[in-house]
Amino acid sequence: MKRIALLILVSGVLLPAQPRRTGGPRALSSAPRQTANFQSAAPRPKSALVDPLDRVFPDVLAGGGWETLMTFVNMSNASAHFTLTFYDDNGNPMNVPLTNPDGSVSRFAAVNFSMDGNTSQELVVANVDSSVNFAWAYLSFPGNTAPIAGLAVVRTYDSSGNIFNETTEALSNIQDYDFFAPYDNLQGVATGLIVLNPGASLTATVQISAQDANGSELVQDKFLLAPGARATIMLPDAYQALAGTSGKLRVTGDTNRLSAIVFRISPANNMAYSPIFNWSGMFQ
Repeated sequence: MKRIALLILVSGVLLPAQPRRTGGPRALSSAPRQTANFQSAAPRPKSALVDPLDRVFPDVLAGGGWETLMTFVNMSNASAHFTLTFYDDNGNPMNVPLTNPDGSVSRFAAVNFSMDGNTSQELVVANVDSSVNFAWAYLSFPGNTAPIAGLAVVRTYDSSGNIFNETTEALSNIQDYDFFAPYDNLQGVATGLIVLNPGASLTATVQISAQDANGSELVQDKFLLAPGARATIMLPDAYQALAGTSGKLRVTGDTNRLSAIVFRISPANNMAYSPIFNWSGMFQ
């Protein structure tokens, strides 16, 4: 008898498994995007980093066909105020093109946000430059902290102006100083690793161990990461032993403040972020 996958609910009702989702053609909306009404701010210097309640977007792309759409959610009834600062790979404040509510674009390295309780806001880091700009973003609170959640959608468009590829990252809680991450360099795919040090003054020593599916170590390496600095490593290019293999990474730092994300580049040059594993209690 052919098996049918069933979903068992608490109530005892049985539902058949749903078919794989498909994304057929959909009508394009003509409604303009409601972007946040932000104000320019003084960038936080590296010496101001880092508060343990602050958050980070490890990867922000804009230009050269790329844009980053950020969504912030105030998960409380109280109003919230925060500052978003953009940095380059050396931890220097970086002006990025931000879309204003009227559709115009302004360039700032830092902006202030004010959010009422139970609201959300969007911010677009715009695709207006001919070459791609790489940055990372730091969310901090000038006063009382607030339960702000967020995600960033990094995407590209085709020649007709339709969204061609998009991938999503969540705000990092800067606790990625000991984690596992799968990697896959098979079938023309290449995996990359981004690690950044949001620390105020301490240089981090980052150690990488790459293991195949059987747990055999293929690569062991370490490098220094200065305060505010970010490193992007394409694994099959940096480590020839990982070309044409798949397995897992173990990444550790000797400070208690790191942020990281892994991404995959397909043979068609599409990008997708993949999760890292650092849940509480994993190493106990």
